[in-house]
Amino acid sequence: MALEGPLVHGPPEVPGSATRWLELALLLPRVIGFVGRASRGDADRVAPPLHRTPLAVAGVLLDDLASTMQYVLSGDTAARFDLARVDDAVRILEGRGDLTDPGALHPAPPAPPPDETGLSARRLGHRVFEHLIFPSRYDPPAHLPGRDEWLADEANALVHAYVLEHDDDPTRPWVVNLHGSGVGTPIDLQWMGSFALARDLGVNVIHPVLPKHGPRHHGRGLVYPSPDALVNFYAFSQAIWDVRRTIAWLRDRGATTIGVHGVSLGGYVAALLAGLEDDLDCVVAGLPPSDIPSLVVGHAARYRGVADAAAEVEAGASQRLTRLVSPLAFAPHLSRDRLHIYAAVGDRISTPEQAGALWSHWGEPEICWIQGSHFPSSLFGPARRFVRDALTRCGVSAA
Repeated sequence: MALEGPLVHGPPEVPGSATRWLELALLLPRVIGFVGRASRGDADRVAPPLHRTPLAVAGVLLDDLASTMQYVLSGDTAARFDLARVDDAVRILEGRGDLTDPGALHPAPPAPPPDETGLSARRLGHRVFEHLIFPSRYDPPAHLPGRDEWLADEANALVHAYVLEHDDDPTRPWVVNLHGSGVGTPIDLQWMGSFALARDLGVNVIHPVLPKHGPRHHGRGLVYPSPDALVNFYAFSQAIWDVRRTIAWLRDRGATTIGVHGVSLGGYVAALLAGLEDDLDCVVAGLPPSDIPSLVVGHAARYRGVADAAAEVEAGASQRLTRLVSPLAFAPHLSRDRLHIYAAVGDRISTPEQAGALWSHWGEPEICWIQGSHFPSSLFGPARRFVRDALTRCGVSAA
């Protein structure tokens, strides 16, 4: 959850070296304290108790180290974004009536026309996949602050997707896999288990690259969710547009059965899709954040001198703008038996409370609690089996 990119104004205020060393020194005690609390199984904790195994503790430590690097050592959370721009955006959208009807900001996009679509063969090791490219055509509301800056990013104006298709048969069931933060490259086909899904379930798989990730950025990508509600609004609005445009491309080619699976950042986008896209057969949200303001403030509260810098995300304008791209603002279009969540008991990045809020909003569908932390959980057997079984039960299978 960093603050960077074209919408950030002013240099970040990086904590002094003494503060940074102090936070590193407090890392192990903080992890030990969390593991102790999480393993007790408190009544107010949504997740089951954490098993205090060496692997679980190591995973929690890795999560907390990543959070510390992001929030304290890099100084990103102390960056001062322009809150007045958030106020301006809310005022403009309120004048349009969009604050009372968030769905109006997310119309269903048309499929990219064939003459604007490119599909080329590529390899990942000995495996062959296809690389799809087409123009995004994302068009934010007029007159919003930062709009021209966002649209000026030419790399981000192209949608990329990695495709596994059986014998050029687009009518098979499709799985739309949505990656986490900081990736968006062909290696996602491996770590998200897409080759195994294609083999075991006989499905086609497509990996849309989310905005500002992979080939859609120059240098370092924009990290979101962010304390800056304007960054979140543009990033998630375009993510929804681009993924729905990709789904429209699949349907134009004959696809009738489509499931969606997302991990972490992709889990958030998958949850948004469940409340906006019609005729999906299955949605699996893995390790999903769901309430960005509470997540940002909760992370920052762990660190000395950082919580005050993040308090601005609790301001009314930031809350109202973030709600327009929150899965908790949209009732799901799928029945409860077609909604699935998996989360990690020891997750320090997208905390169990985030998954619990989505679970409650969705009417308490099936949820799988994994004994682990954020980073390794999606790679292990329980998550892989849960995704495969959910897709199979919902008919997203040709096996």
